[in-house]
Amino acid sequence: QTSYVEQKMQVAKPLFNIGFKDTDIPKDPRERDRRALIMGFINDILFSKSGELYTSLIERGLVSPGFSSCYSICQSFAFMELAGEADDPRAALDEILAFIAKTKKKGIDQADFERLKKVYYAEWVMSFDSVEDIAEDLFRCVCEGTQLFEYVNILNEITPDDVKCAL
Repeated sequence: QTSYVEQKMQVAKPLFNIGFKDTDIPKDPRERDRRALIMGFINDILFSKSGELYTSLIERGLVSPGFSSCYSICQSFAFMELAGEADDPRAALDEILAFIAKTKKKGIDQADFERLKKVYYAEWVMSFDSVEDIAEDLFRCVCEGTQLFEYVNILNEITPDDVKCAL
């Protein structure tokens, strides 16, 4: 289901938030972590600041450089959110939806997938340099019923097909 809501407010440039509801929320905590990683891949492949879509949107003036995206999942809800500024939010939305459809048809580039896998692994290792990051990760594990060191095993199991199927 698609809906569009617009509200007039006093801002210098129109703001937008685009949400994609994810209804595939696994009951098993490990599978939720797996889903979070897969959706993280999708988020980075589609909306990365070094990616094709972002570059196109910026070069054509459809969004401002503050464009951002994130994916969130917990036991009861999950969603992908895009946010930014745009003179014409509807045009930005249309371009984003067209790019998603194009990527679904084209599929996931194997080299991009492998590069992202290495980035995710490196980020996980580097998170152990920060007491704050360790505390946040341990707290999340307690709340979600997951295991901190299972992350790497889940990451190693994910394939390009898993990402393509979730797209």
